[in-house]
Amino acid sequence: MRLPLLFHVGVGPSIIQPGLIDRLDFFPANFPAQYGRVTGGVVAGTITAPPTEAHGEGNIRLFDAGGYVETPFANGQGTAMVGGRYSYTGLLLPIFAPHTHLDYWDYQTRVTWKVDDRDMVSALMLGSHDYLAQDKYDPKGAMLDGEILGTDFHRLDLRWDRKTSEHAHLRVAATLGTDSSGDSSGSTSNKLVGFRTEYENRITADLKLRLGSDVEWDHYDVHDNTPNLVPTGQDPTSLYVPRNDVTGGVRADVVWKILPRVEIVPVLRADVFTSRRVEYPQP
Repeated sequence: MRLPLLFHVGVGPSIIQPGLIDRLDFFPANFPAQYGRVTGGVVAGTITAPPTEAHGEGNIRLFDAGGYVETPFANGQGTAMVGGRYSYTGLLLPIFAPHTHLDYWDYQTRVTWKVDDRDMVSALMLGSHDYLAQDKYDPKGAMLDGEILGTDFHRLDLRWDRKTSEHAHLRVAATLGTDSSGDSSGSTSNKLVGFRTEYENRITADLKLRLGSDVEWDHYDVHDNTPNLVPTGQDPTSLYVPRNDVTGGVRADVVWKILPRVEIVPVLRADVFTSRRVEYPQP
C-alpha cells in the first residue's frame, strides 16, 4: 500500500506506532519487483501479524503522546487494533516561538476475521496530518497566510488472504485513499482507487516463486492561491488542469537461494501508464 510519507514534520516521529512495525527495509536501488513504478529508493515497512493475546503500549514525549492496543475476540477468530499519536506542540511551541505553529497527529486501526482454516479477511485504515506555519504580516499590519507545509493522507486497505496449500499463499486487496499537500501558495490533492493480487509459493526450501498484478486510478487537482502571478492574458486553468492517471502492471520473480547467505532473483515486470486531462481551458 503506497504512502506519501512515513514520518511527521518537525520533530519527526513515525506516522505508525513503533510497536506495530515488524520490519523496515530500505532499497536504495534494484528493489524487488513488487515495488515497481518508482525511480528513487524505496522504504518498505511491514506491520506485525494479528496477535494471539491482548497487548499494547504507550509512549509520552515532550512534544506528543501515542500508543495502541490490540486484542483477539470471538475465541481468537477475530482481532481488533486501534492506535494513534497526538501532538501538543500547538500548546507548547508558542511559549518559545510565538509566531510559529506546528501540529501533527495520526491514527491506525485494523480488524481481522478468520473465516476458516484457509481464509482470512481484514481491513486496515490509517491516516496522518501535519501543519507548519509562520505568522506573516503585510505592510499595513494585516495577517497573511503563512502556511509553510500542510499534508494529510488517509488509506483504507481491504484484504482477502487464502492459504492455497501448505506452502502457497494468495492475497487479493483493494485500496482507497486521499492525499493533499501544499503551502500558502497553493495545494495539490489526489484521490486513488487500487486493486492488487499477490501469490507466493515456496516450491522447495531453496526456491520460491512470486507473482503479482496491480492497477491504480488517481485523480489529481492543483489549487493555485496566487492567480495574480499568472502571466497577463493567460488562463490560470491552463497551468493546472485536473487529470486522471491509470497505471497497471504484472510481475514475476523467482528467489533462488544458492548459498546460506546468497540469493539470485531473476525478475520480469511490465507496466502501462496512461494520463488524461479531465478539463481543458476555454479558448
